[in-house]
Amino acid sequence: MSERRGRGGRRRVMSSEDLYRLRFVSDPQISPDGSRVVYVVAWVDPEDHTRYRSQLMLVPFDGSSPPRALTSGKHRDGSPRWSPDGCSLAFLSDRDGDRSQLYLLPLSGGDPRQLTSLKRGAGVPVWSPDAERIVFSARCDVPAIAEQEGQSDEKGKPPRVKVIVRMRHKADGEGFLEAIRRHIFVVVPGSEPKQITDGDWDDSDPAWSPAGTQVAFVSSRERDRDVSVLSDIWLVQASGGRARRLTAHKGQAGLPTFAPDGRSLAYLGHERGYTYGARTELRHLDLSTGQDRSISGQFDYDVENNALSDMRDPGAPQTPRWLADGSGLLTLFSREGCVSVGLFRDGEAEPAVVVGGEREIGAFSASADAERLACLVSDPTQPYEVFAVENGVERQLSNENTAVLNEIELARVEPFQTTSSDSQTVHGWLMKPPGFNERKKWPLVLEVHGGPETMYASTFMHEFQVLAARGYAVLYTNPRGSKGYGEAFTARIFADWGNQDADDCMAAVDEVTRMRWVDAARTGVTGGSYGGFMTAWLVGHTTRFRAAVSQRGCYNFQSFYGTSDIGPSFGDYILGGPVYEREALYRERSPLTYAPNMRTPLLIMHSEGDLRCPIEQAEQLFIQLRRLGKVETEFIRFPEESHNLSRSGRPDRRIERLERIVGWFDRYMP
Repeated sequence: MSERRGRGGRRRVMSSEDLYRLRFVSDPQISPDGSRVVYVVAWVDPEDHTRYRSQLMLVPFDGSSPPRALTSGKHRDGSPRWSPDGCSLAFLSDRDGDRSQLYLLPLSGGDPRQLTSLKRGAGVPVWSPDAERIVFSARCDVPAIAEQEGQSDEKGKPPRVKVIVRMRHKADGEGFLEAIRRHIFVVVPGSEPKQITDGDWDDSDPAWSPAGTQVAFVSSRERDRDVSVLSDIWLVQASGGRARRLTAHKGQAGLPTFAPDGRSLAYLGHERGYTYGARTELRHLDLSTGQDRSISGQFDYDVENNALSDMRDPGAPQTPRWLADGSGLLTLFSREGCVSVGLFRDGEAEPAVVVGGEREIGAFSASADAERLACLVSDPTQPYEVFAVENGVERQLSNENTAVLNEIELARVEPFQTTSSDSQTVHGWLMKPPGFNERKKWPLVLEVHGGPETMYASTFMHEFQVLAARGYAVLYTNPRGSKGYGEAFTARIFADWGNQDADDCMAAVDEVTRMRWVDAARTGVTGGSYGGFMTAWLVGHTTRFRAAVSQRGCYNFQSFYGTSDIGPSFGDYILGGPVYEREALYRERSPLTYAPNMRTPLLIMHSEGDLRCPIEQAEQLFIQLRRLGKVETEFIRFPEESHNLSRSGRPDRRIERLERIVGWFDRYMP
């Protein structure tokens, strides 16, 4: 492997195979008294590069001793949650099978005790206030539907036939749902779990009332639920029974959390129906009057983490956290490429930044008095680690990647800004290769993010470091349609993908290629999902790029509408109506329409198990380009993988993917 002189001595550069050495830190959970923090660390199994392992780690909040392992690391353990008395941890593990089940670990000593043996596994645990019960959501079979839809009875044995009666019959990463729905369960350690919701719908995000008598959850139970993206907060007795709806089905709702006095709850969502680009707000619901209002309504940014990273699984969203006196809530928010912890109070237009900076706070938890926080923190040269925060003072608690990073000279990242069409400011970052010398000419790769309602952020990206280590400058931006720059910025591309967003991508390329050290004749482009769409769109409209790699993209909106797991709802949302009403627009916005114009060597990469952007999208583009015979093209297929290959796919395939990307650019941009 090549080496360069780094600040700390002679160091090597990042490689794709460093994925085997890096450790993936997640889910920091602080104890109720604020004295300890448990977190999850995952890594690639050194004896089997096709799988990951993970374990729970425990560290004092004051950092007085190093982290110690709570579980063996022989399995995949995750989602730890403290009991309210701080005496035990509930967590998920696959140690006794291929499905994650719920376990209880006493911190006084002893082995974990299995609490569930559900056919399809258990979900993230939520403790009752009295520390006696745990609520969770889980996939389960609905017998009445199974009889109708041909659900298999034996594990691994398919049914004779599958009868599909609803549009939402499959999900990326999960497969065909058949007669499976998600419902709410309560378990008392030592007893069998009790299912407290049922029916032909999905229930999720359970939260206990302070008295422990009721559970709030999220569901869509309207007659139009098969086509609707709207959801509501519901309430059910902890013992089960008839649930009642609390919100008015005007938008999206998720992650409810009761106020300390139990008279109200907060949740994340909005009341703007199908409005394109509608931002996620922090909302407050009075349980006695039914008044539902926005706490963050004057704040023009999403109250959630919109950042992308290849160092963590997309994972569970962050539930807001009430202050102990109920006077405000702590939650994440995304603004201009950064993710921070903010304190929101009624009547205040802006949140107070509690933990911020030019970085991503990926997740956090708070002690019972909300005075101490455990945060998951990353920046462009630091993968996720756990930090303790109290009164504005931070302390790094984990150093899971320090040893590996001490061997490596990382590429440095600079903020970038340019002006696009309509005088629109476009923000991003420019990564210069290790050993950068401005007297040399360097090739450039433009990376386009997925979504598009996400954002690149000031966070660590292994893929970008690998490209830079191989001698490429890496440009990544947040064009119009991204999150983090206000609702109007996101909504600009409604029914108009490939116009202003493409302008922004090309404006950034124009700006950077004017720099004297950039070789404008060796410029490439790549991206996945929406980024795959944009890659194909750009090479169908310009010959500026020397090479392109399009990954897991949508290339034909007309067929996408009927084959994607979100096709009808997403098509209606982004293009303003169904394909049969807007056929011309669907065709006009599809990169496949412009395949005859493509002259840039194009590598098409796709996962065979992708149900979000099905592989037929890639097959159509590849066959048309080969039939036209006007451009060099190859088609790389990854067996078994889903839409999330780059983030949570099999490790050896993630490395193969990176090497194929770099190899294509090396071939056509020597």
